[in-house]
Amino acid sequence: YTMSPDGRQQELLYGTDSNTTVVPGMQIDFVEPQQLPDGRMLAIARPSAPTQRPAAIPLAIDTENYVDNDQPTFLSAGLSAPAQESLINRELILGDAISPAGRFITVSPLFDGTDRLIATWSQCLLSNAEDGTVLPCTEENLADGFPEAPPVYGVWVHDLVENTQQPIIVPEEGEAFVEAIVLEPSQVPDFIPDGVAGLDLDADRVAAGVGLLNIRSVYDFDGEAQEPIEVLRDPLQTPAAERPARFLRLVKAVSQADDDVVDIDDTAFGAARGQLMREILGYVPIEPDGSVLAEVPADVAFYISVLDANGRRIGPRHQNWLQLRPGEERACVGCHDADSSVPHGRADAAAPSANPGAPFSGSPFPNTVAELFADADQTMAEVNAARNGVRQPDVNLSFIDIWTNPELATVDPSIDLDYAELSSTAPTTGECITQWTALCRIVINYETHIHPLWNMDRPELDENGVALEADNRCTSCHSATDAAGVLQIPVAQLNLDDGISPDEPDHLNAYRELLFSDGEQEVVNGVLADVLVENLDEAGNPLFEMDADGNLVLDANGAPIPDLIPVTQAPPLRVAGAAGSPRFFDLFEVGGSHENYLTDVELKLISEWIDIGGQYYNNPFDVVP
Repeated sequence: YTMSPDGRQQELLYGTDSNTTVVPGMQIDFVEPQQLPDGRMLAIARPSAPTQRPAAIPLAIDTENYVDNDQPTFLSAGLSAPAQESLINRELILGDAISPAGRFITVSPLFDGTDRLIATWSQCLLSNAEDGTVLPCTEENLADGFPEAPPVYGVWVHDLVENTQQPIIVPEEGEAFVEAIVLEPSQVPDFIPDGVAGLDLDADRVAAGVGLLNIRSVYDFDGEAQEPIEVLRDPLQTPAAERPARFLRLVKAVSQADDDVVDIDDTAFGAARGQLMREILGYVPIEPDGSVLAEVPADVAFYISVLDANGRRIGPRHQNWLQLRPGEERACVGCHDADSSVPHGRADAAAPSANPGAPFSGSPFPNTVAELFADADQTMAEVNAARNGVRQPDVNLSFIDIWTNPELATVDPSIDLDYAELSSTAPTTGECITQWTALCRIVINYETHIHPLWNMDRPELDENGVALEADNRCTSCHSATDAAGVLQIPVAQLNLDDGISPDEPDHLNAYRELLFSDGEQEVVNGVLADVLVENLDEAGNPLFEMDADGNLVLDANGAPIPDLIPVTQAPPLRVAGAAGSPRFFDLFEVGGSHENYLTDVELKLISEWIDIGGQYYNNPFDVVP
């Protein structure tokens, strides 16, 4: 990666898809980068997994023209030579196998025009256990099967042209010289000054602790438009309801404290342990052409998600972290297909944007309001920022149509899903609901913010607002007892009652019912019990209980005992996200059996919670010990 000395402009340089290209089948890391005299990058390839004997392969990498070993930058398309090559003309072995050519640890180039390196290197040595002698790795000794002796690292001059080495410091047993640094006159590199508030950084944004995120279009995937951008941006051709991308969610990583500060179990993370804990920074509307220009809290690791009008993620989790320094603007052309290896994440390597921007200067986009006139090539987000100011995130989901010319097309309806409308506890502060700042966070804990929704009174009254026609409280049906307290099978086998889970005492039972596979139940002798059915083999024949020796277990009548297994129910919610949980959310759509049972704001809360992983806790300091 590269970045400016003050932390701005952090971006990928090389090697995302090249970690297995050095040694087949071995994952390596590129470490200790240095500049070579010919302009290429010197990097040390080192095994990612620990090995008994440290070793490395020094590589020369053409980072100017490549982003991966076989992937040139967009401007260098057509190049076919590998980007990286070993600087050492020998077969070097990484890992625990014997390396007859010895083992390198570090190298440092000499800038004296001689194509030489200073290297820390150990000759390949073998150990004769019979007499305790150390032997060189000759073909004869290797053939005798002697094991490799511990390496002894010294300092050497390596000639790249002649492929020879001469010692500078001869190694001795019990010593290891693992890094040598060359001190010699060199050209002073170009000075990169820190950003200065009020000069090259916006002073107000520096003071507010925010940067700018500028996305040219979320419909741009690796330089190709996945949707017809010029059609989507025209309100006469495409109303907002037909645009797939409506909002951008900003999601923050939650740092985990040391165990001596707060010691938490894996159960605190819930069903998606890999997602750890997450906070939501806020939401920003996506402009009709897919562009976004918005403030983002600085010095915070965040990822983005593209959402539909309901606030539900419409693609996979981004899972790649971005970060801005105060006052910094980060621009990107668009999105990236995870299955594609084309350049992405490096500004000077990616393909040009698929968003054509404004065609003329001084005119609005087609069929939009005249006040939002554009300069050539500007995105809609850039035009809006220039005319109305840069958008700030919002903890609520809010959209107002600023683009449609009412004389030419119908103005799109607004969206306002405001946490202030919740009857339950909001997952953020009242101040943040009213006015977003860089310190605002949405922090969702299941027990505090999601579980209370199931037992909330939801009376459906007659047209006079007096007589109770239906009790739409979730637990009126999804409960182990009916209104009279009589045992029942919960509707849809989903029990949302209070109470601790018998499967995991750190979780409420309703959480497990929503997110984990569960056994179908029936009433047996006045209690709820799992439904059991015969276990069948692949041919459909019944299986029977067997003892430890593989013999049939017989009942009192001498008959074999059928092997019974529970009937498993899939959970209604999936931690993959709200869009992947239609069994739950489709019930609340127009015409669904649960239409209007939950409010739009409540559905937004559940959607964002499951989109970020459906964690049990998203604040480590809220975890109940």
